[in-house]
Amino acid sequence: LKGGAGLGGLALLGCHMPETTALPEQVLFWDDFEDSTLDLTKWSCEHAMRRENDLQLYSKEKAAVENGCLVLTARRENGQILSGSVHTAGKFEFGPGTRVSIRARLESGYGAWPAIWMQASRFTEEFPQEIWPAGGEIDLMEAYLPEDGSETTVHGYDTAGVLRHQSLQCPAVQLEHWHLYEMEWTGE
Repeated sequence: LKGGAGLGGLALLGCHMPETTALPEQVLFWDDFEDSTLDLTKWSCEHAMRRENDLQLYSKEKAAVENGCLVLTARRENGQILSGSVHTAGKFEFGPGTRVSIRARLESGYGAWPAIWMQASRFTEEFPQEIWPAGGEIDLMEAYLPEDGSETTVHGYDTAGVLRHQSLQCPAVQLEHWHLYEMEWTGE
């Protein structure tokens, strides 16, 4: 996201999950993971890092490309929970008039909390994490396993400076199947 998204002008389409989608006229970012390794011109791996109060430690060894898929793994090893996490911060930005489509499937596991989320570019460059969600955050998909189903949430401040969280509960589906998660930023 470029700048703060706010809560207006954003259509959350995360609960409509067709198996295929037509490509827009102009593609800003695309990765079909054809190579055997992660394309580091598009992605960065978090490594030796904990976010907020997470029990997991992010490790670049837990992010891999296998059979045309990005695979992020979480495992308990030597008394620690290690997990994969990738991001595109500093690699590209988008703004109003953009549609984001991500095809994903999840493996269930007790205590897992997988998410596909976006933050404003200024959040990672200008502001420390302690003031979240000043830059805004959009959870395109956030699941609380082992339950089926997910939610989509926009976190941010409105024009009056009030912190808002707008969520959309998605119907229960089998998350281990492939689904298409989408968002369209209308800019209105």
